[in-house]
Amino acid sequence: MKKVLMVIVVVCMLLGIMSCDVKTGDDVKEKTESAGWWENIDVNGKLPLDSWQSLVVESGTSFYYVAEDGVYHVDKSGGEARCLIKDSVTGLVLCDNELYYSTEKNINHIETTTKECSEIWNVEMASELADIDFVHVSDFYIYGGALYIKYMGNRAFCYDLDEKTTKVFPLEFSSLAFSDGKCYHVDHAQRTFSVYETALASMETTMIQGDGKGYDDPEKLLYDEVQAANGRIYYRLREKNQIFEYFNGNTTLVFEFSEESGWMDIVHSINHDELCFYTIAENQYTLYEYDGNGEPVEILSLDIGEKTTPEAIVTDSAIILCYKDSGETEFISRQ
Repeated sequence: MKKVLMVIVVVCMLLGIMSCDVKTGDDVKEKTESAGWWENIDVNGKLPLDSWQSLVVESGTSFYYVAEDGVYHVDKSGGEARCLIKDSVTGLVLCDNELYYSTEKNINHIETTTKECSEIWNVEMASELADIDFVHVSDFYIYGGALYIKYMGNRAFCYDLDEKTTKVFPLEFSSLAFSDGKCYHVDHAQRTFSVYETALASMETTMIQGDGKGYDDPEKLLYDEVQAANGRIYYRLREKNQIFEYFNGNTTLVFEFSEESGWMDIVHSINHDELCFYTIAENQYTLYEYDGNGEPVEILSLDIGEKTTPEAIVTDSAIILCYKDSGETEFISRQ
């Protein structure tokens, strides 16, 4: 089925707006029709590209995004962007239709209708566990009635929302994925970079893929980019450009990119059920979706020329490409 995608290129200084049909391959044709609700997003060079993974969340007709000065909301049915809260935001999470954000020192809940903000955790609550002068929250997760608060690189706290208690979370990770009462991560504490499954109730940890060798071993296999989608767990084997699926105790190779000069990576999907990943070879950037059945489906292909490989965010309604070298952000509507 042919998909028509409408592209808006928003440059930092908002020099102009261009919309396009984007097709698979190199067939990109300019159009002049209205950009729709994307025009209401005031980018203005303020997107915090260093924290792109927590940049936006989406719920129904509501689209929330982070700029340098706070959290904004756009109604996709129409209307201007409005600021919900002014703050220096490091992370944004939508859980059970409730909106939460973090700064370097706390985590807060935003009432999206009244714009009232209430603090639910701050670094003082971890004062007996760490030197809080060095605790800077970089990201957080909400799962099973708890906050998982990442700080100082790959370390984390766990905060029980019912008991109002903070404890050290004993895993070190770059990212966490949750499913069926368990969490999944690539080990950074022992630097084995193998994939582990941990039962949250008992904290019993089992290696599900990898060799357990140390990072300095020349034959070491490096896994990374753990992500949950379709009720399954996915991760990448960096050296071989492979993506694996873990489901019901079984591991399956989903995709392998065989181009010698190419690269492949999992991208961040927001409130989106499918796994998303890209390949890049000879300036050709290709984005795929995988719903757990059959083969991955190509959803976008672009010749990026001399630009650096963009960092991508995928939602149900949009694809967002962020080019760090130029500060350019490309919005691609999927509706």
